[in-house]
Amino acid sequence: MQTDGNLVIYGYENRAIWASNTAREKGDFVFLLQKDGNGVIYSQPIWSTGTTYYGSASVVIKAALNGTVGASGAKQNKVLLLCTTSLSLLLTTPASGNNYLLSSERLNTGYSLIEGVYQFIIQNDCNLVLYQFRDPIWSSGTNNQGSGCYLTFEKDGNLVIYDYENKIVWETKTNGIEGNYVLILQRDRNVVIYGPGGWATKTNAYGSNNVVIATALNSTMGVSGEEQNKVLLLCTTSLSLLLTTPASGSNYLLSSERLNTGYSLIEGVYQFIIQNDCNLVLYHFRDPIWSSGTNNQGSGCYLTFEKDGNLVIYDYENKIVWETKTNGIEGNYVLILQRDRNVVIYGPGRWATKTNAYGSNNVVVATALNGTMGVSGEEQNKVMKMGKIMEVMRDE
Repeated sequence: MQTDGNLVIYGYENRAIWASNTAREKGDFVFLLQKDGNGVIYSQPIWSTGTTYYGSASVVIKAALNGTVGASGAKQNKVLLLCTTSLSLLLTTPASGNNYLLSSERLNTGYSLIEGVYQFIIQNDCNLVLYQFRDPIWSSGTNNQGSGCYLTFEKDGNLVIYDYENKIVWETKTNGIEGNYVLILQRDRNVVIYGPGGWATKTNAYGSNNVVIATALNSTMGVSGEEQNKVLLLCTTSLSLLLTTPASGSNYLLSSERLNTGYSLIEGVYQFIIQNDCNLVLYHFRDPIWSSGTNNQGSGCYLTFEKDGNLVIYDYENKIVWETKTNGIEGNYVLILQRDRNVVIYGPGRWATKTNAYGSNNVVVATALNGTMGVSGEEQNKVMKMGKIMEVMRDE
């Protein structure tokens, strides 16, 4: 967005590919993608708080790209290249604030996973560090052992730090068969590798557990007309969602955890909820994408992720209403609502930093506290004391 009010896409060697042709006298302009789907350029601000941070407005690519629909040949190919490159970066490099990596994804220098007060970051000095607030809890011990380092989660479940020459600096040595794995920074402060995937709703929006649209879109280079227009629309819609939808932290269950009636996992615009009618449903905005098909088959239902990796809906009498039938050996498993709209069970755990704050991969305080109901004496006093400490910490 230029200071003369003209919105321009630049390509190789800073050559203009497309412009809105709205140039006028220099001033303050803003390009806004509105809730009604309209992209509008505004000028002449009437009032502001004067609290601008970083000196720029938000990235809005969609309308500019849509302006190329109907064009064919070289110009449209350049826009596709821009769009697919942007998608590739957005989809393979999770924004700081996400709490997990899927196999084939990476974190570039300075990027991190975040879960509450915990941060798992690949630093400029090539060290991979887990922080609680500003306190280092764990590290790979690779500080100053390379430059331009990045962290990659390989398809075989191995977590690797590479330097700028793609030489291995550090690895977890958890490589196994190729498949779908997940590395997750958990709410208990532990960082764990799970996999390979054992069950999924198979509702991923883009046809893969590891959402990689860029490759599919790149295959349209040189194609013109209706098909290319469809790809542009898919690409720009995807970009719009990815750029405006922040990730959520409540997007997974660990084995032994549960969701009570009306509770859900949330990841961006996706919601995985156990409803009052006993149906387990995955929503995209308000549209149901998948369900367990158990509506009105019970009451007081809740969803439990068992220690053996089985996901089960129980009714109020603790009778099984539905299950994934993925029970195996007891261990540490994770059920995750992914950013690609797929819900996947991974496990058992293959590697961990072993930094969990409370002595267990599966911090379930509510269950522990509920277990004291009817208990008297010393044990209950200990639990009450723990509860008071937690309340003080929360108030602070």
